[in-house]
Amino acid sequence: PSGFLAGQMPGWAYNFFKEIQRMDKNDIDRIPKVHNEYVDVVRKVATDNGCLLVDAAKVFDSLRTDSYKLFRNDLIHLRLQGHALMAELLFLTIKPKL
Repeated sequence: PSGFLAGQMPGWAYNFFKEIQRMDKNDIDRIPKVHNEYVDVVRKVATDNGCLLVDAAKVFDSLRTDSYKLFRNDLIHLRLQGHALMAELLFLTIKPKL
C-alpha cells in the first residue's frame, strides 16, 4: 500500500526525496507509477500461483481520507496505525485458513 493520492507525489516530497535520496524530479514523479506496477506484479504472481493474497493496497486505497495517519512522510512506510491495520488485514485473511 501507499499514501499517494491520485497517483501523484505531494509538493513537499520533492525536496524530501531530492535531499535524502538524491533523486531528480522525473525520478520522484515516477515513484507512484513504479509502486503501482509493483502492486500489480504481486497480485499477478499470487493469482497465477494460487497463493493467499492480503491485498492491503486495495484496502488502504479505499481509506485515502487521511493517509498521513497511516503512512510516514515518504507515503510508503507505515506508522503505528498503519501497522495495526496491516496486522488486522493479515489476521482476517489467514484466520479462515487455520
